[in-house]
Amino acid sequence: MNLLPLQKPLELLQLEVLIKRYRKRDQCYAQIQDQYHRELAGYLGEKALQYYFSLLRYKPVLTLFGLRAKAFTHYFQIDALLITRQFLLIVESKHTKGVITENDAKQMIQHADGNTKSLQHPLHQADIQRRQLQTFLMNHHLDQLPIYTCATFTHPEVIIDMPNQPNNLFTHHYLLQFIYDLLEENPTQIISSKQAQTIGQCLVENHAPQNRHLAIEWNIKEHDLIHGPFCPRCSKMVMNRKHGTWFCPSCQLYDKHAHTDALRDLLIYHQYPEFSNQVVKNWLNIDSPHVCKRLLASYDRTGEKRLTKYNLSCLVPELKHQFRRIKS
Repeated sequence: MNLLPLQKPLELLQLEVLIKRYRKRDQCYAQIQDQYHRELAGYLGEKALQYYFSLLRYKPVLTLFGLRAKAFTHYFQIDALLITRQFLLIVESKHTKGVITENDAKQMIQHADGNTKSLQHPLHQADIQRRQLQTFLMNHHLDQLPIYTCATFTHPEVIIDMPNQPNNLFTHHYLLQFIYDLLEENPTQIISSKQAQTIGQCLVENHAPQNRHLAIEWNIKEHDLIHGPFCPRCSKMVMNRKHGTWFCPSCQLYDKHAHTDALRDLLIYHQYPEFSNQVVKNWLNIDSPHVCKRLLASYDRTGEKRLTKYNLSCLVPELKHQFRRIKS
């Protein structure tokens, strides 16, 4: 059972909007691109884990993706956590290509595209997470199970070249076998299914996704962004409002619903759910408040006349709780 499903984090969604809409090609744009590629790699790594977890024949298993919780004063974040009746397993994923080696100082080195750079050692990261998770569970009197860790490289173009490679560091193709080996080595069920569920629910209740507003951190204003719906076919051009629909001057596509993605971008950029007709009208690049009102008719609204606000949170339902928390 997937207690905490994998979903794109809010930070990655923000970066997707900024990559698409930021007008300038300055140093800030380079930062956006760099962080986008790093966040996307992390998400793709976790997505690869989700596939292998779905293949598990051993079904009394609970999974949590992207868990972020607090142990005393510090937060810890785990790419994927597996809960069985015998043990907990922390899986740290790296979506990194190239040849991966380790030097005598226990530094992990990546050799890719003619470049060499050091990486955070995923097993060291997983061990820190293990200690913090252990502290969290002790604080909640739920520390009955041993905690194992492993690190997996999920990129299809990765080669691990380590003479003394630990048995809990491997490419993702070996993940299932590693889990089955752990189950075979730990045949005794220490807790009941109900107790395992209690551990999982406690972690979910204490899950605290990070709420960063990247546009504010980088001082990106709304006027720095391209407004209007992008063409869903060619993605080259902002569409124009024409005869009750949207029209792309580049590929000649007509689309009545092109504004939906643009509204989703507005929601993600601002990170609060309610908008006035005026704000939406400016974002969609249309002149008529009456046209805007028709486009917003299907959304929940509060207030009357000029005080009317339209709630767009249904466009990113998995993040509703974060938008409410940011607004408060």
